[in-house]
Amino acid sequence: EVYCKIFLATDKKIFPLQHPAAVLHDNSLKEKIIKNYCKMRVLLIDCKWYQMCPMKVFYEKGKLNKKWVELYCKGDWESCIRYQMEERGQV
Repeated sequence: EVYCKIFLATDKKIFPLQHPAAVLHDNSLKEKIIKNYCKMRVLLIDCKWYQMCPMKVFYEKGKLNKKWVELYCKGDWESCIRYQMEERGQV
């Protein structure tokens, strides 16, 4: 599925969403569409752990491709395993 998956094209992030009117044709999409639109709030801010994350250090040293920082640290950080571990206090 393409919807609610962040893509990086050059320096632009693309976040495809279903049109809200799709619910008029298939009411079973309602919860999924609401969840996907709520995900947009995540994309507006950087991960709160970024400043102390090893990924930042690796990126600054040139050992990590910019795409990973853009897709996770400055993108969908809720899906990042490191973020989830920090939130659970496992790191």
